[in-house]
Amino acid sequence: MELVTLDRYEPGGRLGTGADYEVRTAVDRETGKEVVLKRPVPQMIRLNQHGGAESRTQQLLQAHQALEPSVPGIVPILGYTDPANHDAFFGDSLGHEYRVTVEERAKGFPLLGDHMARITGVPIGVGQNLFALHPLGQPAGQPAFPVHQVILDVEEAFLKAGFLLLDLRPQNIFYQPGSGSATVIDCSALVPVNQDQSQEPAGRRRRTTPADINDFCLEMMKFYTTPMSPPEEAAGYREP
Repeated sequence: MELVTLDRYEPGGRLGTGADYEVRTAVDRETGKEVVLKRPVPQMIRLNQHGGAESRTQQLLQAHQALEPSVPGIVPILGYTDPANHDAFFGDSLGHEYRVTVEERAKGFPLLGDHMARITGVPIGVGQNLFALHPLGQPAGQPAFPVHQVILDVEEAFLKAGFLLLDLRPQNIFYQPGSGSATVIDCSALVPVNQDQSQEPAGRRRRTTPADINDFCLEMMKFYTTPMSPPEEAAGYREP
């Protein structure tokens, strides 16, 4: 992870927009590899309301510096810019400074499409329909439930670095059916261990008690478990 300038990259198209960030493709002119550029949502920048996203970006960079090298399941951050006005690079006129991060482009596709998937024509449940959560076959060298294992390993890595990682919903997990491997593409929902969230800015405050590992376990139960056992035969997957 290094400090970079955007003139190193050839800009591409927009991949998507979340609640806080916009993601675009680009090509690294030095390596020829495709990367993704992540910045706060342009409308927030235009209104100068992107301070929360900037704080989360800074915390994410700090967390990645504290992580052990090459943690499997986490998209590496290759570089980041100083806060600056990047209107010329992106071809807009937002008029405010912000930081851009550069990440490897994750392989595979999301387990669940985002809210725009129906409009863009992306099958929103394709990953889960390919038995990512309850695979009928097991790729060589992978555990029985590779998606669950990757999420647990990523959470453990961040805990060792002093952070709790939340918002691990299926939209943030990319899956490769051929290898059975998974990658967490958004690690911005970080909470320093034992931080009292009542001290957060009013716009982001959601609770008065500190988040802990039980919040992560609740997400795992909500997104990746079912009250029914997975079918043992292929025919069982035809039932709703």
